[in-house]
Amino acid sequence: MISNKRGMRLMVLYVIIFALTSTFFMWYSIDHLRMRQIPHQSMTQIQPSCNCTTCSKDKNLGNAKSDFQSVREVAKSLKVVTNEIDYFTQSKSTMFDRSLSIYDPEDQNILQTLFPIDENGVETYSKNRLLNQLNVRLKHAEPKLILVNFYDNHLTASAIHNNVCPVDNCQLTSDKKQFRNADAVISHQIPKRIRRPVQKPDQIWIYHQLESPATIPYITGNKGSVNWTATFRSDSVLPTPYGLFIRHDHVNEMPLKADKNYAFGKTKIAAWFVSNCGGFNGRMAYVKELQKYIKIDIYGFCGPLTCKRGLGGDKCLEILRSDYKFYLSFENSNCRDYITEKFFHNALQHDVIPIVMGAHPDDYKRVAPPNSFIHVDEFNSPRQLAEYMHILDNNDDLYNEYFRWKGTGEFINTKFVCRVCAMVQIASIFPMWYRDISQWWTEEQCVRPDQFKWSTWR
Repeated sequence: MISNKRGMRLMVLYVIIFALTSTFFMWYSIDHLRMRQIPHQSMTQIQPSCNCTTCSKDKNLGNAKSDFQSVREVAKSLKVVTNEIDYFTQSKSTMFDRSLSIYDPEDQNILQTLFPIDENGVETYSKNRLLNQLNVRLKHAEPKLILVNFYDNHLTASAIHNNVCPVDNCQLTSDKKQFRNADAVISHQIPKRIRRPVQKPDQIWIYHQLESPATIPYITGNKGSVNWTATFRSDSVLPTPYGLFIRHDHVNEMPLKADKNYAFGKTKIAAWFVSNCGGFNGRMAYVKELQKYIKIDIYGFCGPLTCKRGLGGDKCLEILRSDYKFYLSFENSNCRDYITEKFFHNALQHDVIPIVMGAHPDDYKRVAPPNSFIHVDEFNSPRQLAEYMHILDNNDDLYNEYFRWKGTGEFINTKFVCRVCAMVQIASIFPMWYRDISQWWTEEQCVRPDQFKWSTWR
């Protein structure tokens, strides 16, 4: 009797296990089928690293020439994947001064002036793209919430108003609790474990960085998680340079000579303000070699001289303008496009000739006034550079050749906050992301010292 009861219990247990197993496999099959038919927004929730419907078509784009999806490829992929949402056929007359169609070649050209690719998906370097972003005007702008995931006194709640942005229907916040409601998130790093909120599957993730890849050699975050970049690099979606010189429209050629003698009253050769004695390019070694052939006054922690810098005025820059002919604008690393305030503010705006080490010579030419600087790579050695500096020091006419640009243009405020507000409005028209943001950030961007003790692009 006891044996029969035990047998009955085992049989009932087997039936229950069989029923549960069958239910599980039936649920899995139905759910798997639904996933294969899932619409655009839900697919984005499942695959947040891609942030648009082209995720499932990514393998077909393996031969793309850059890390971006081109306009035509994105449009093609959207057409194949889903019919529920088509970013390129919905009306945009309420946004632009005229309705844009992705299939109109002229309109494609407009969109491509705002994003860093051409029609073949190839990355482009253009000063005009930044200016085009500044000039975006929309008939109607939807309210947008932008989360700034770090402290920056230029990116506060009042920044949109303070910059008199032409597109101003954006609210900036640093409250991380608003992550689920934000239309865009600006961050220095992208956490691996964070995914886009369910209610904002098309949330734009923007990688923001003003340090060089030598200083920040690795970017966290899943591949494909970053949509846009906002860095000093000119091929960023939102280029964020430390400075930018724009020539006046009425200026067609350089003046024959400078507007005054910029060598007048200057009794000292060259100065260098520096507090970081290290660096990734051997700049200190270069300066020590240069000092063997010409007088270089070093101010700050790395030299014997001091000057006051503070809210009451910058005595260092006053001394630079009145006493010195040259300023060493040496960055801490030699990386493409990495040109900081040492060049734009310290030197060019204080009537001295900058001697530059850092970005490639072509990068300086893109953003600087013509014939306004001397790059160390123009010379085979520090000794040759010193000899040329002596020549300029002894000849005011030659020295003033480097100031003919004065009065031909101006350094502009690139108004990052205004541009990000405008671009977030049109994000859905041009869905994009970086396949591998860390590779984009670091690959072939910097040079380090080789057989010399300092870096060179030659």
